[in-house]
Amino acid sequence: MNTLMKQGVDGAVNIFKGSMKNRPTEMKLTATGGALGLGAGWAIGGAIGVVGFFGGIGIPIAAIGLVGGAIIGNRLGISRDKDNLDELLRTRDEILSRLLSERNNKKITPITSIDEHRKTLFEAMEKATDTLVILSGWATSYVIDKDFQERLAECLKRGVNVYIGYGYQASHEPRPKKGYEKKAEINLNALSEWCDKQKTDGLLVVRYYPNHTKLLICDEKFAVNGSFNWLSNSGGSINEERSWIVHDKQFISAELDIVVDGLMSPMKSTKRDVLKKIFPWSDR
Repeated sequence: MNTLMKQGVDGAVNIFKGSMKNRPTEMKLTATGGALGLGAGWAIGGAIGVVGFFGGIGIPIAAIGLVGGAIIGNRLGISRDKDNLDELLRTRDEILSRLLSERNNKKITPITSIDEHRKTLFEAMEKATDTLVILSGWATSYVIDKDFQERLAECLKRGVNVYIGYGYQASHEPRPKKGYEKKAEINLNALSEWCDKQKTDGLLVVRYYPNHTKLLICDEKFAVNGSFNWLSNSGGSINEERSWIVHDKQFISAELDIVVDGLMSPMKSTKRDVLKKIFPWSDR
């Protein structure tokens, strides 16, 4: 159990580090609120009794102050981070409008073949030095295979923070996942566990949530958005694909902040995801 407890602590630390990097205002105000609430509760002292069907317990006022202060601080932090996000969205849209009006072929270029898309994905995994973002409607083992795991492992070992989001859901009753979708999740989970054990310099964040975005971002080098599902299209499809690569640093920086901020939101994590990260034995 000691080993499992240590994994739980490591998981909590990784969550905190990721949140501090991408949601600093929310996390700082949450911590500040909790500290102030704890101090106030400690100063008041005593406990509040809670009676249930099987007896009563006393809850220290300091503990109540800690929780209450953290909740208030968290709400304030989320509000401020939302204001920052709204400003980023306005900035990004203004930059994109300018680039489109200028018709700058050096900063916005199309890619139209599956081979070009796959080549761009591998290039991003090879050249990223700080941040790699991959959003895709679906994820399958046709793409997330051993080769993909090895390429992503190299990213993580050299300190690249990797953010992956997928999970298209139809409006009607959800269908059972197919074998190659389940296998993709197994491979991603194995990579996440390897990342935790190896204590890689890079952070791996994987989110399963309703998503139909097809987006690839490599540092502030380039961003690609279009029709190509990066995590499910291995090249066997006969469908036409078309995407646009943007090389404008200001636009990419704004888009990166928006996407990563969204992926780090607790709304992108299921209750089971959080429990498994902090308490590795919770689903055993």
